[in-house]
Amino acid sequence: MIENSNQYVISGISAITSVGGNAAQTCTAIHAKIIGVGKHSLYRCKPLYPNEEKAFPLFCSRVPFVAEEQVGAERLLQLAVPALREVVANAKLDSTELAYGKLLLALPVRDSLTASWRLEDAFVPNLCQRAGIYPIAQWQVKFGGRTSVFELLAEACQALEQGECEFCIVGGVDSFLFKHRLDELDQNWLLRSKKNVDGFIPGEAASFIFVEKAANANRRGVSSLARIDAVAVGEEPNSADTGRKSSGVGLTNAIQQVATGQARQFKTVYSDLNGESYLAFEWGLAQVRALDHLNPSFELLHPAECYGDVGAATGALLLTLAAYDLRPKEYAPPKRQPALLFASSLNRDARAAASLSAIE
Repeated sequence: MIENSNQYVISGISAITSVGGNAAQTCTAIHAKIIGVGKHSLYRCKPLYPNEEKAFPLFCSRVPFVAEEQVGAERLLQLAVPALREVVANAKLDSTELAYGKLLLALPVRDSLTASWRLEDAFVPNLCQRAGIYPIAQWQVKFGGRTSVFELLAEACQALEQGECEFCIVGGVDSFLFKHRLDELDQNWLLRSKKNVDGFIPGEAASFIFVEKAANANRRGVSSLARIDAVAVGEEPNSADTGRKSSGVGLTNAIQQVATGQARQFKTVYSDLNGESYLAFEWGLAQVRALDHLNPSFELLHPAECYGDVGAATGALLLTLAAYDLRPKEYAPPKRQPALLFASSLNRDARAAASLSAIE
């Protein structure tokens, strides 16, 4: 677990989703319960029975400016480029300062399709070039699903602690809207459709946060949005691919770790709940076990209802939403702190949680 003994703060955010072209639009749309879901015009879910002719329409959450037929790494770049530009501008980062930072990026889970794109070699250099920013010398990518960004955030705080860099840009980009991925999800009964209510709405998104020490933000004359209190990772013995219900152990451990030392109970919970019963059951178990750390009237947010499941971009979007809600306001004190964020990677056993607070 990473605890914030050196005041790690979020000084910039960005988001590209089906409900917003930037962080402010996305966060406002989520709180307004705007739903960015519609029928995919090119894809149909397979019939319920092999000899049945009727195909089921796919409901998805697509970013409007990316064409439905766009495939490959290019689709991911079209999502990530404007998001990277936004976070650099939002953090008020001078182009000459980029050489002192590190970029940590969560990418789609590796499969036969994404492996052929060689994202681990070319994606970040191409992203920086397309975004028109100075190439970042230090960077790494991770293919770990919805918990990836939280795991990268812990690594970012450690890099800042050890003086490896002055700031970190942590983010994620993902899209389920590729025929190969949709076919696999449909075959495994993971897509929500008229034939399957226990599934999720496939989506796509890109999001980044700018992380630095509070002292560095003060030196640059930048107002931070939120403070990172702690980040933790747990392991779930009954992962989704075992066919068993979650034990809730991994998520509970992650939540209890970030709750350690909290003077107050969590008032807001930002979750990755996407409509799947496995995740809902897991949260139910963890919630009961973590009741001592939850305010009796805590608010539970599950923004996937607005933009669908966005895979590796999930953690960055939750952090962006929480930081946006906790940002200093002149007209009213923050009412959502401290905030708890959590996510589960169903392709493996990782569970992650983080705690954010308002800047005092």
